[in-house]
Amino acid sequence: MCWASKSRGCGGSGIRACRNVMFQQISSENIRGFYATFLTGLSPFFLLQYPDLETQNPPTPPLSWEAPLTITPERSKRWYVIGSAGVLGGAVLGFLTGNWSFAVTILLVGGAYFLVRNAPPVLHRISIEETGFRLDDAFTSWKDCRDFWLITVAPHTALHIQTKRRFNGEIVIQAGGTDPDAIRTILAQYLPERSNQKEHFTDYLIRIFKL
Repeated sequence: MCWASKSRGCGGSGIRACRNVMFQQISSENIRGFYATFLTGLSPFFLLQYPDLETQNPPTPPLSWEAPLTITPERSKRWYVIGSAGVLGGAVLGFLTGNWSFAVTILLVGGAYFLVRNAPPVLHRISIEETGFRLDDAFTSWKDCRDFWLITVAPHTALHIQTKRRFNGEIVIQAGGTDPDAIRTILAQYLPERSNQKEHFTDYLIRIFKL
């Protein structure tokens, strides 16, 4: 029994005094300590039931870089003169032979090519991860890929990844400033390398004619 009730009797005033003394003995620090201990004891249970509550940093990919998909060649004034003459000659030939659709198409293609000639190359980010690779926001699993190869035409190196897709199955991106040996070492852990692959004939023509 509280000492206040003994000294003042068991009346209402004694009970109120005893209650005030008890509340004074329980400080706010003790209350906060009780709740902290209680919540700490429950935290493992909540993490087991809801593992997403635990903050986790996403794993860093083994290799990642930014580069354009293709290289924009440097074209001289002579190239533009010859190209313009070819477009106009093709359009005239189409009109003379009555092939209007060909004439209009070649003029539209030539005009569009002329308009975008000075557009800066678009950079894309590729990330080599343990389960696949990510090109911008598109993820492809290694189980959906066949092999890879690197084509070097100094001073540029292009990475080719052959996927199992029927259409547009070959992914191409420039190595940029990334060491080709580092790319080869990382990718060889997940895919076989097609070491005897040469430059495609169409890529050769595009590079020679600077298209």
